[in-house]
Amino acid sequence: MPVTFLQDSNLSMDDLLKGENLSVADIRQNAAITGKIVAFSNEYAILDMGSKSEGRIPLREFDEAPKIGDTVEALVRSIDKESGLVNLSKRELEQRRGWEIVKEAFENNIPVNGTVKRNMKNGYLVHVEGLSMFLPHSQVGNLGNARRGQKSSIVGSTMSFRILELNPRKRTGVLSRKIFQDEQSEAAWKELGSQVQIGDIIKGTVVSHSKAGAFINIHGVEGFLHRSNISWDRKTDNFKDKLPIGSEIQVRVLEIIPEDHRLSLGLKQLTEDPWTTVMNRYHVGDVVKGRVSFVANYGAFIDLGDGLE
Repeated sequence: MPVTFLQDSNLSMDDLLKGENLSVADIRQNAAITGKIVAFSNEYAILDMGSKSEGRIPLREFDEAPKIGDTVEALVRSIDKESGLVNLSKRELEQRRGWEIVKEAFENNIPVNGTVKRNMKNGYLVHVEGLSMFLPHSQVGNLGNARRGQKSSIVGSTMSFRILELNPRKRTGVLSRKIFQDEQSEAAWKELGSQVQIGDIIKGTVVSHSKAGAFINIHGVEGFLHRSNISWDRKTDNFKDKLPIGSEIQVRVLEIIPEDHRLSLGLKQLTEDPWTTVMNRYHVGDVVKGRVSFVANYGAFIDLGDGLE
């Protein structure tokens, strides 16, 4: 799969339309690129860069074992002009984008979602938007599913947290699940758990935004609507305009775990996935009209509407 240069690649539209003439000289350091895994070496995944060069990503940067044919987005770290070898980092790109998200959440006192990865001295390591952050034992909060006198492991759990502090130099911070729990009414969670089930369509009010999505108040409880669950369209950059703070919307309940104070919501799930019926709507040979939504060096993407590209 040829490389797709994103907003910080410094390539013009004319450069993109001349994809077959791209070379390593056209690839910019610190640019975000998208490529397809075509091979593996001892420690690296090799990407098809769609130019006269190859890219490689350390295998240790993948949370799950990658496969041939996987499409991966990564950051250009360095370029060997003679060999054409491009060193890429998937983790660095995730961390750069994740840092902007957690920084905004901290500045605006917005909760974040994270997954507890492992035990540490005096606490836990938690992954939030690709960043490693620290959850002290004193800030774990109430574990409603733990038996009296028995420790309950939270490793592997995904929870909501408040950010207590950030370290910009190390791109890390300290989290609190306890404070987030205190802010949420235990009575409201119990009531919600008894009235709402997964799959239900409920009405809520948009109370805040983050780069990752929107927080929706449902009967006194804040649920999270991730940007990937807002629309079937590939791009949802303008979701804040579509979901203004204070507006009432209907959403579908995707996940509800009262004891972990976790409520995941979906908006696009109110409608059918357009790709499930595409064969009924379009046929090979049809002439259709669409809008050019994205141009890459290997062609153009055409938006046919209703989430079909």
